[in-house]
Amino acid sequence: MPSALVHSIFCLPSCAASFAWACPWPPFSLYLSHFPLLFTCVAACFTLLGSNLPYGANVAIVTVTGIAASLVIAVRFEHWIDRPAILLSRMVSQPRRRAVTPVVLAEAPDPA
Repeated sequence: MPSALVHSIFCLPSCAASFAWACPWPPFSLYLSHFPLLFTCVAACFTLLGSNLPYGANVAIVTVTGIAASLVIAVRFEHWIDRPAILLSRMVSQPRRRAVTPVVLAEAPDPA
């Protein structure tokens, strides 16, 4: 049930528009960055802390740290990679305009 709720909030356009205030950047950067972070750094922290902390505390610490790190990396990704890539794609996709030389029209004679 929770995954269906998350899917409806972020994937359906009508629901995503109503929750735009909750997400100041497009969720695409978070989508791209959370998976590698989850399966590398968060998994390594869980393994390292597992021998020193009880399981519940380990899960809580790693979850909060993983969410915070995912959000920070997503914001940086949006700023350093996604926005410049979008601007570059817009510059490349726009057709080049040729310089237009002004045409001087002859003035009509005054009928007076």
